[in-house]
Amino acid sequence: MFKNKRGYVSIETVIVAGLAVALGAYALTEFYTVAQGTTAVSMEKINSAMDVGEVILHPHTDGPPEEVELP
Repeated sequence: MFKNKRGYVSIETVIVAGLAVALGAYALTEFYTVAQGTTAVSMEKINSAMDVGEVILHPHTDGPPEEVELP
């Protein structure tokens, strides 16, 4: 009955589109969660390195630039 009418969308198309949107939303949520965890771990490492003094934040700026030979 509806198959010959213009603008007809099958229920299968609606289901597949809904699943695609749901899967995309789930993937983005998981990506965000993993990215937040990675950022937290990186910030902890930077903070612990700064506490120990392993990070140099001030570049050498006195005098002219030095030429360095690469191996």
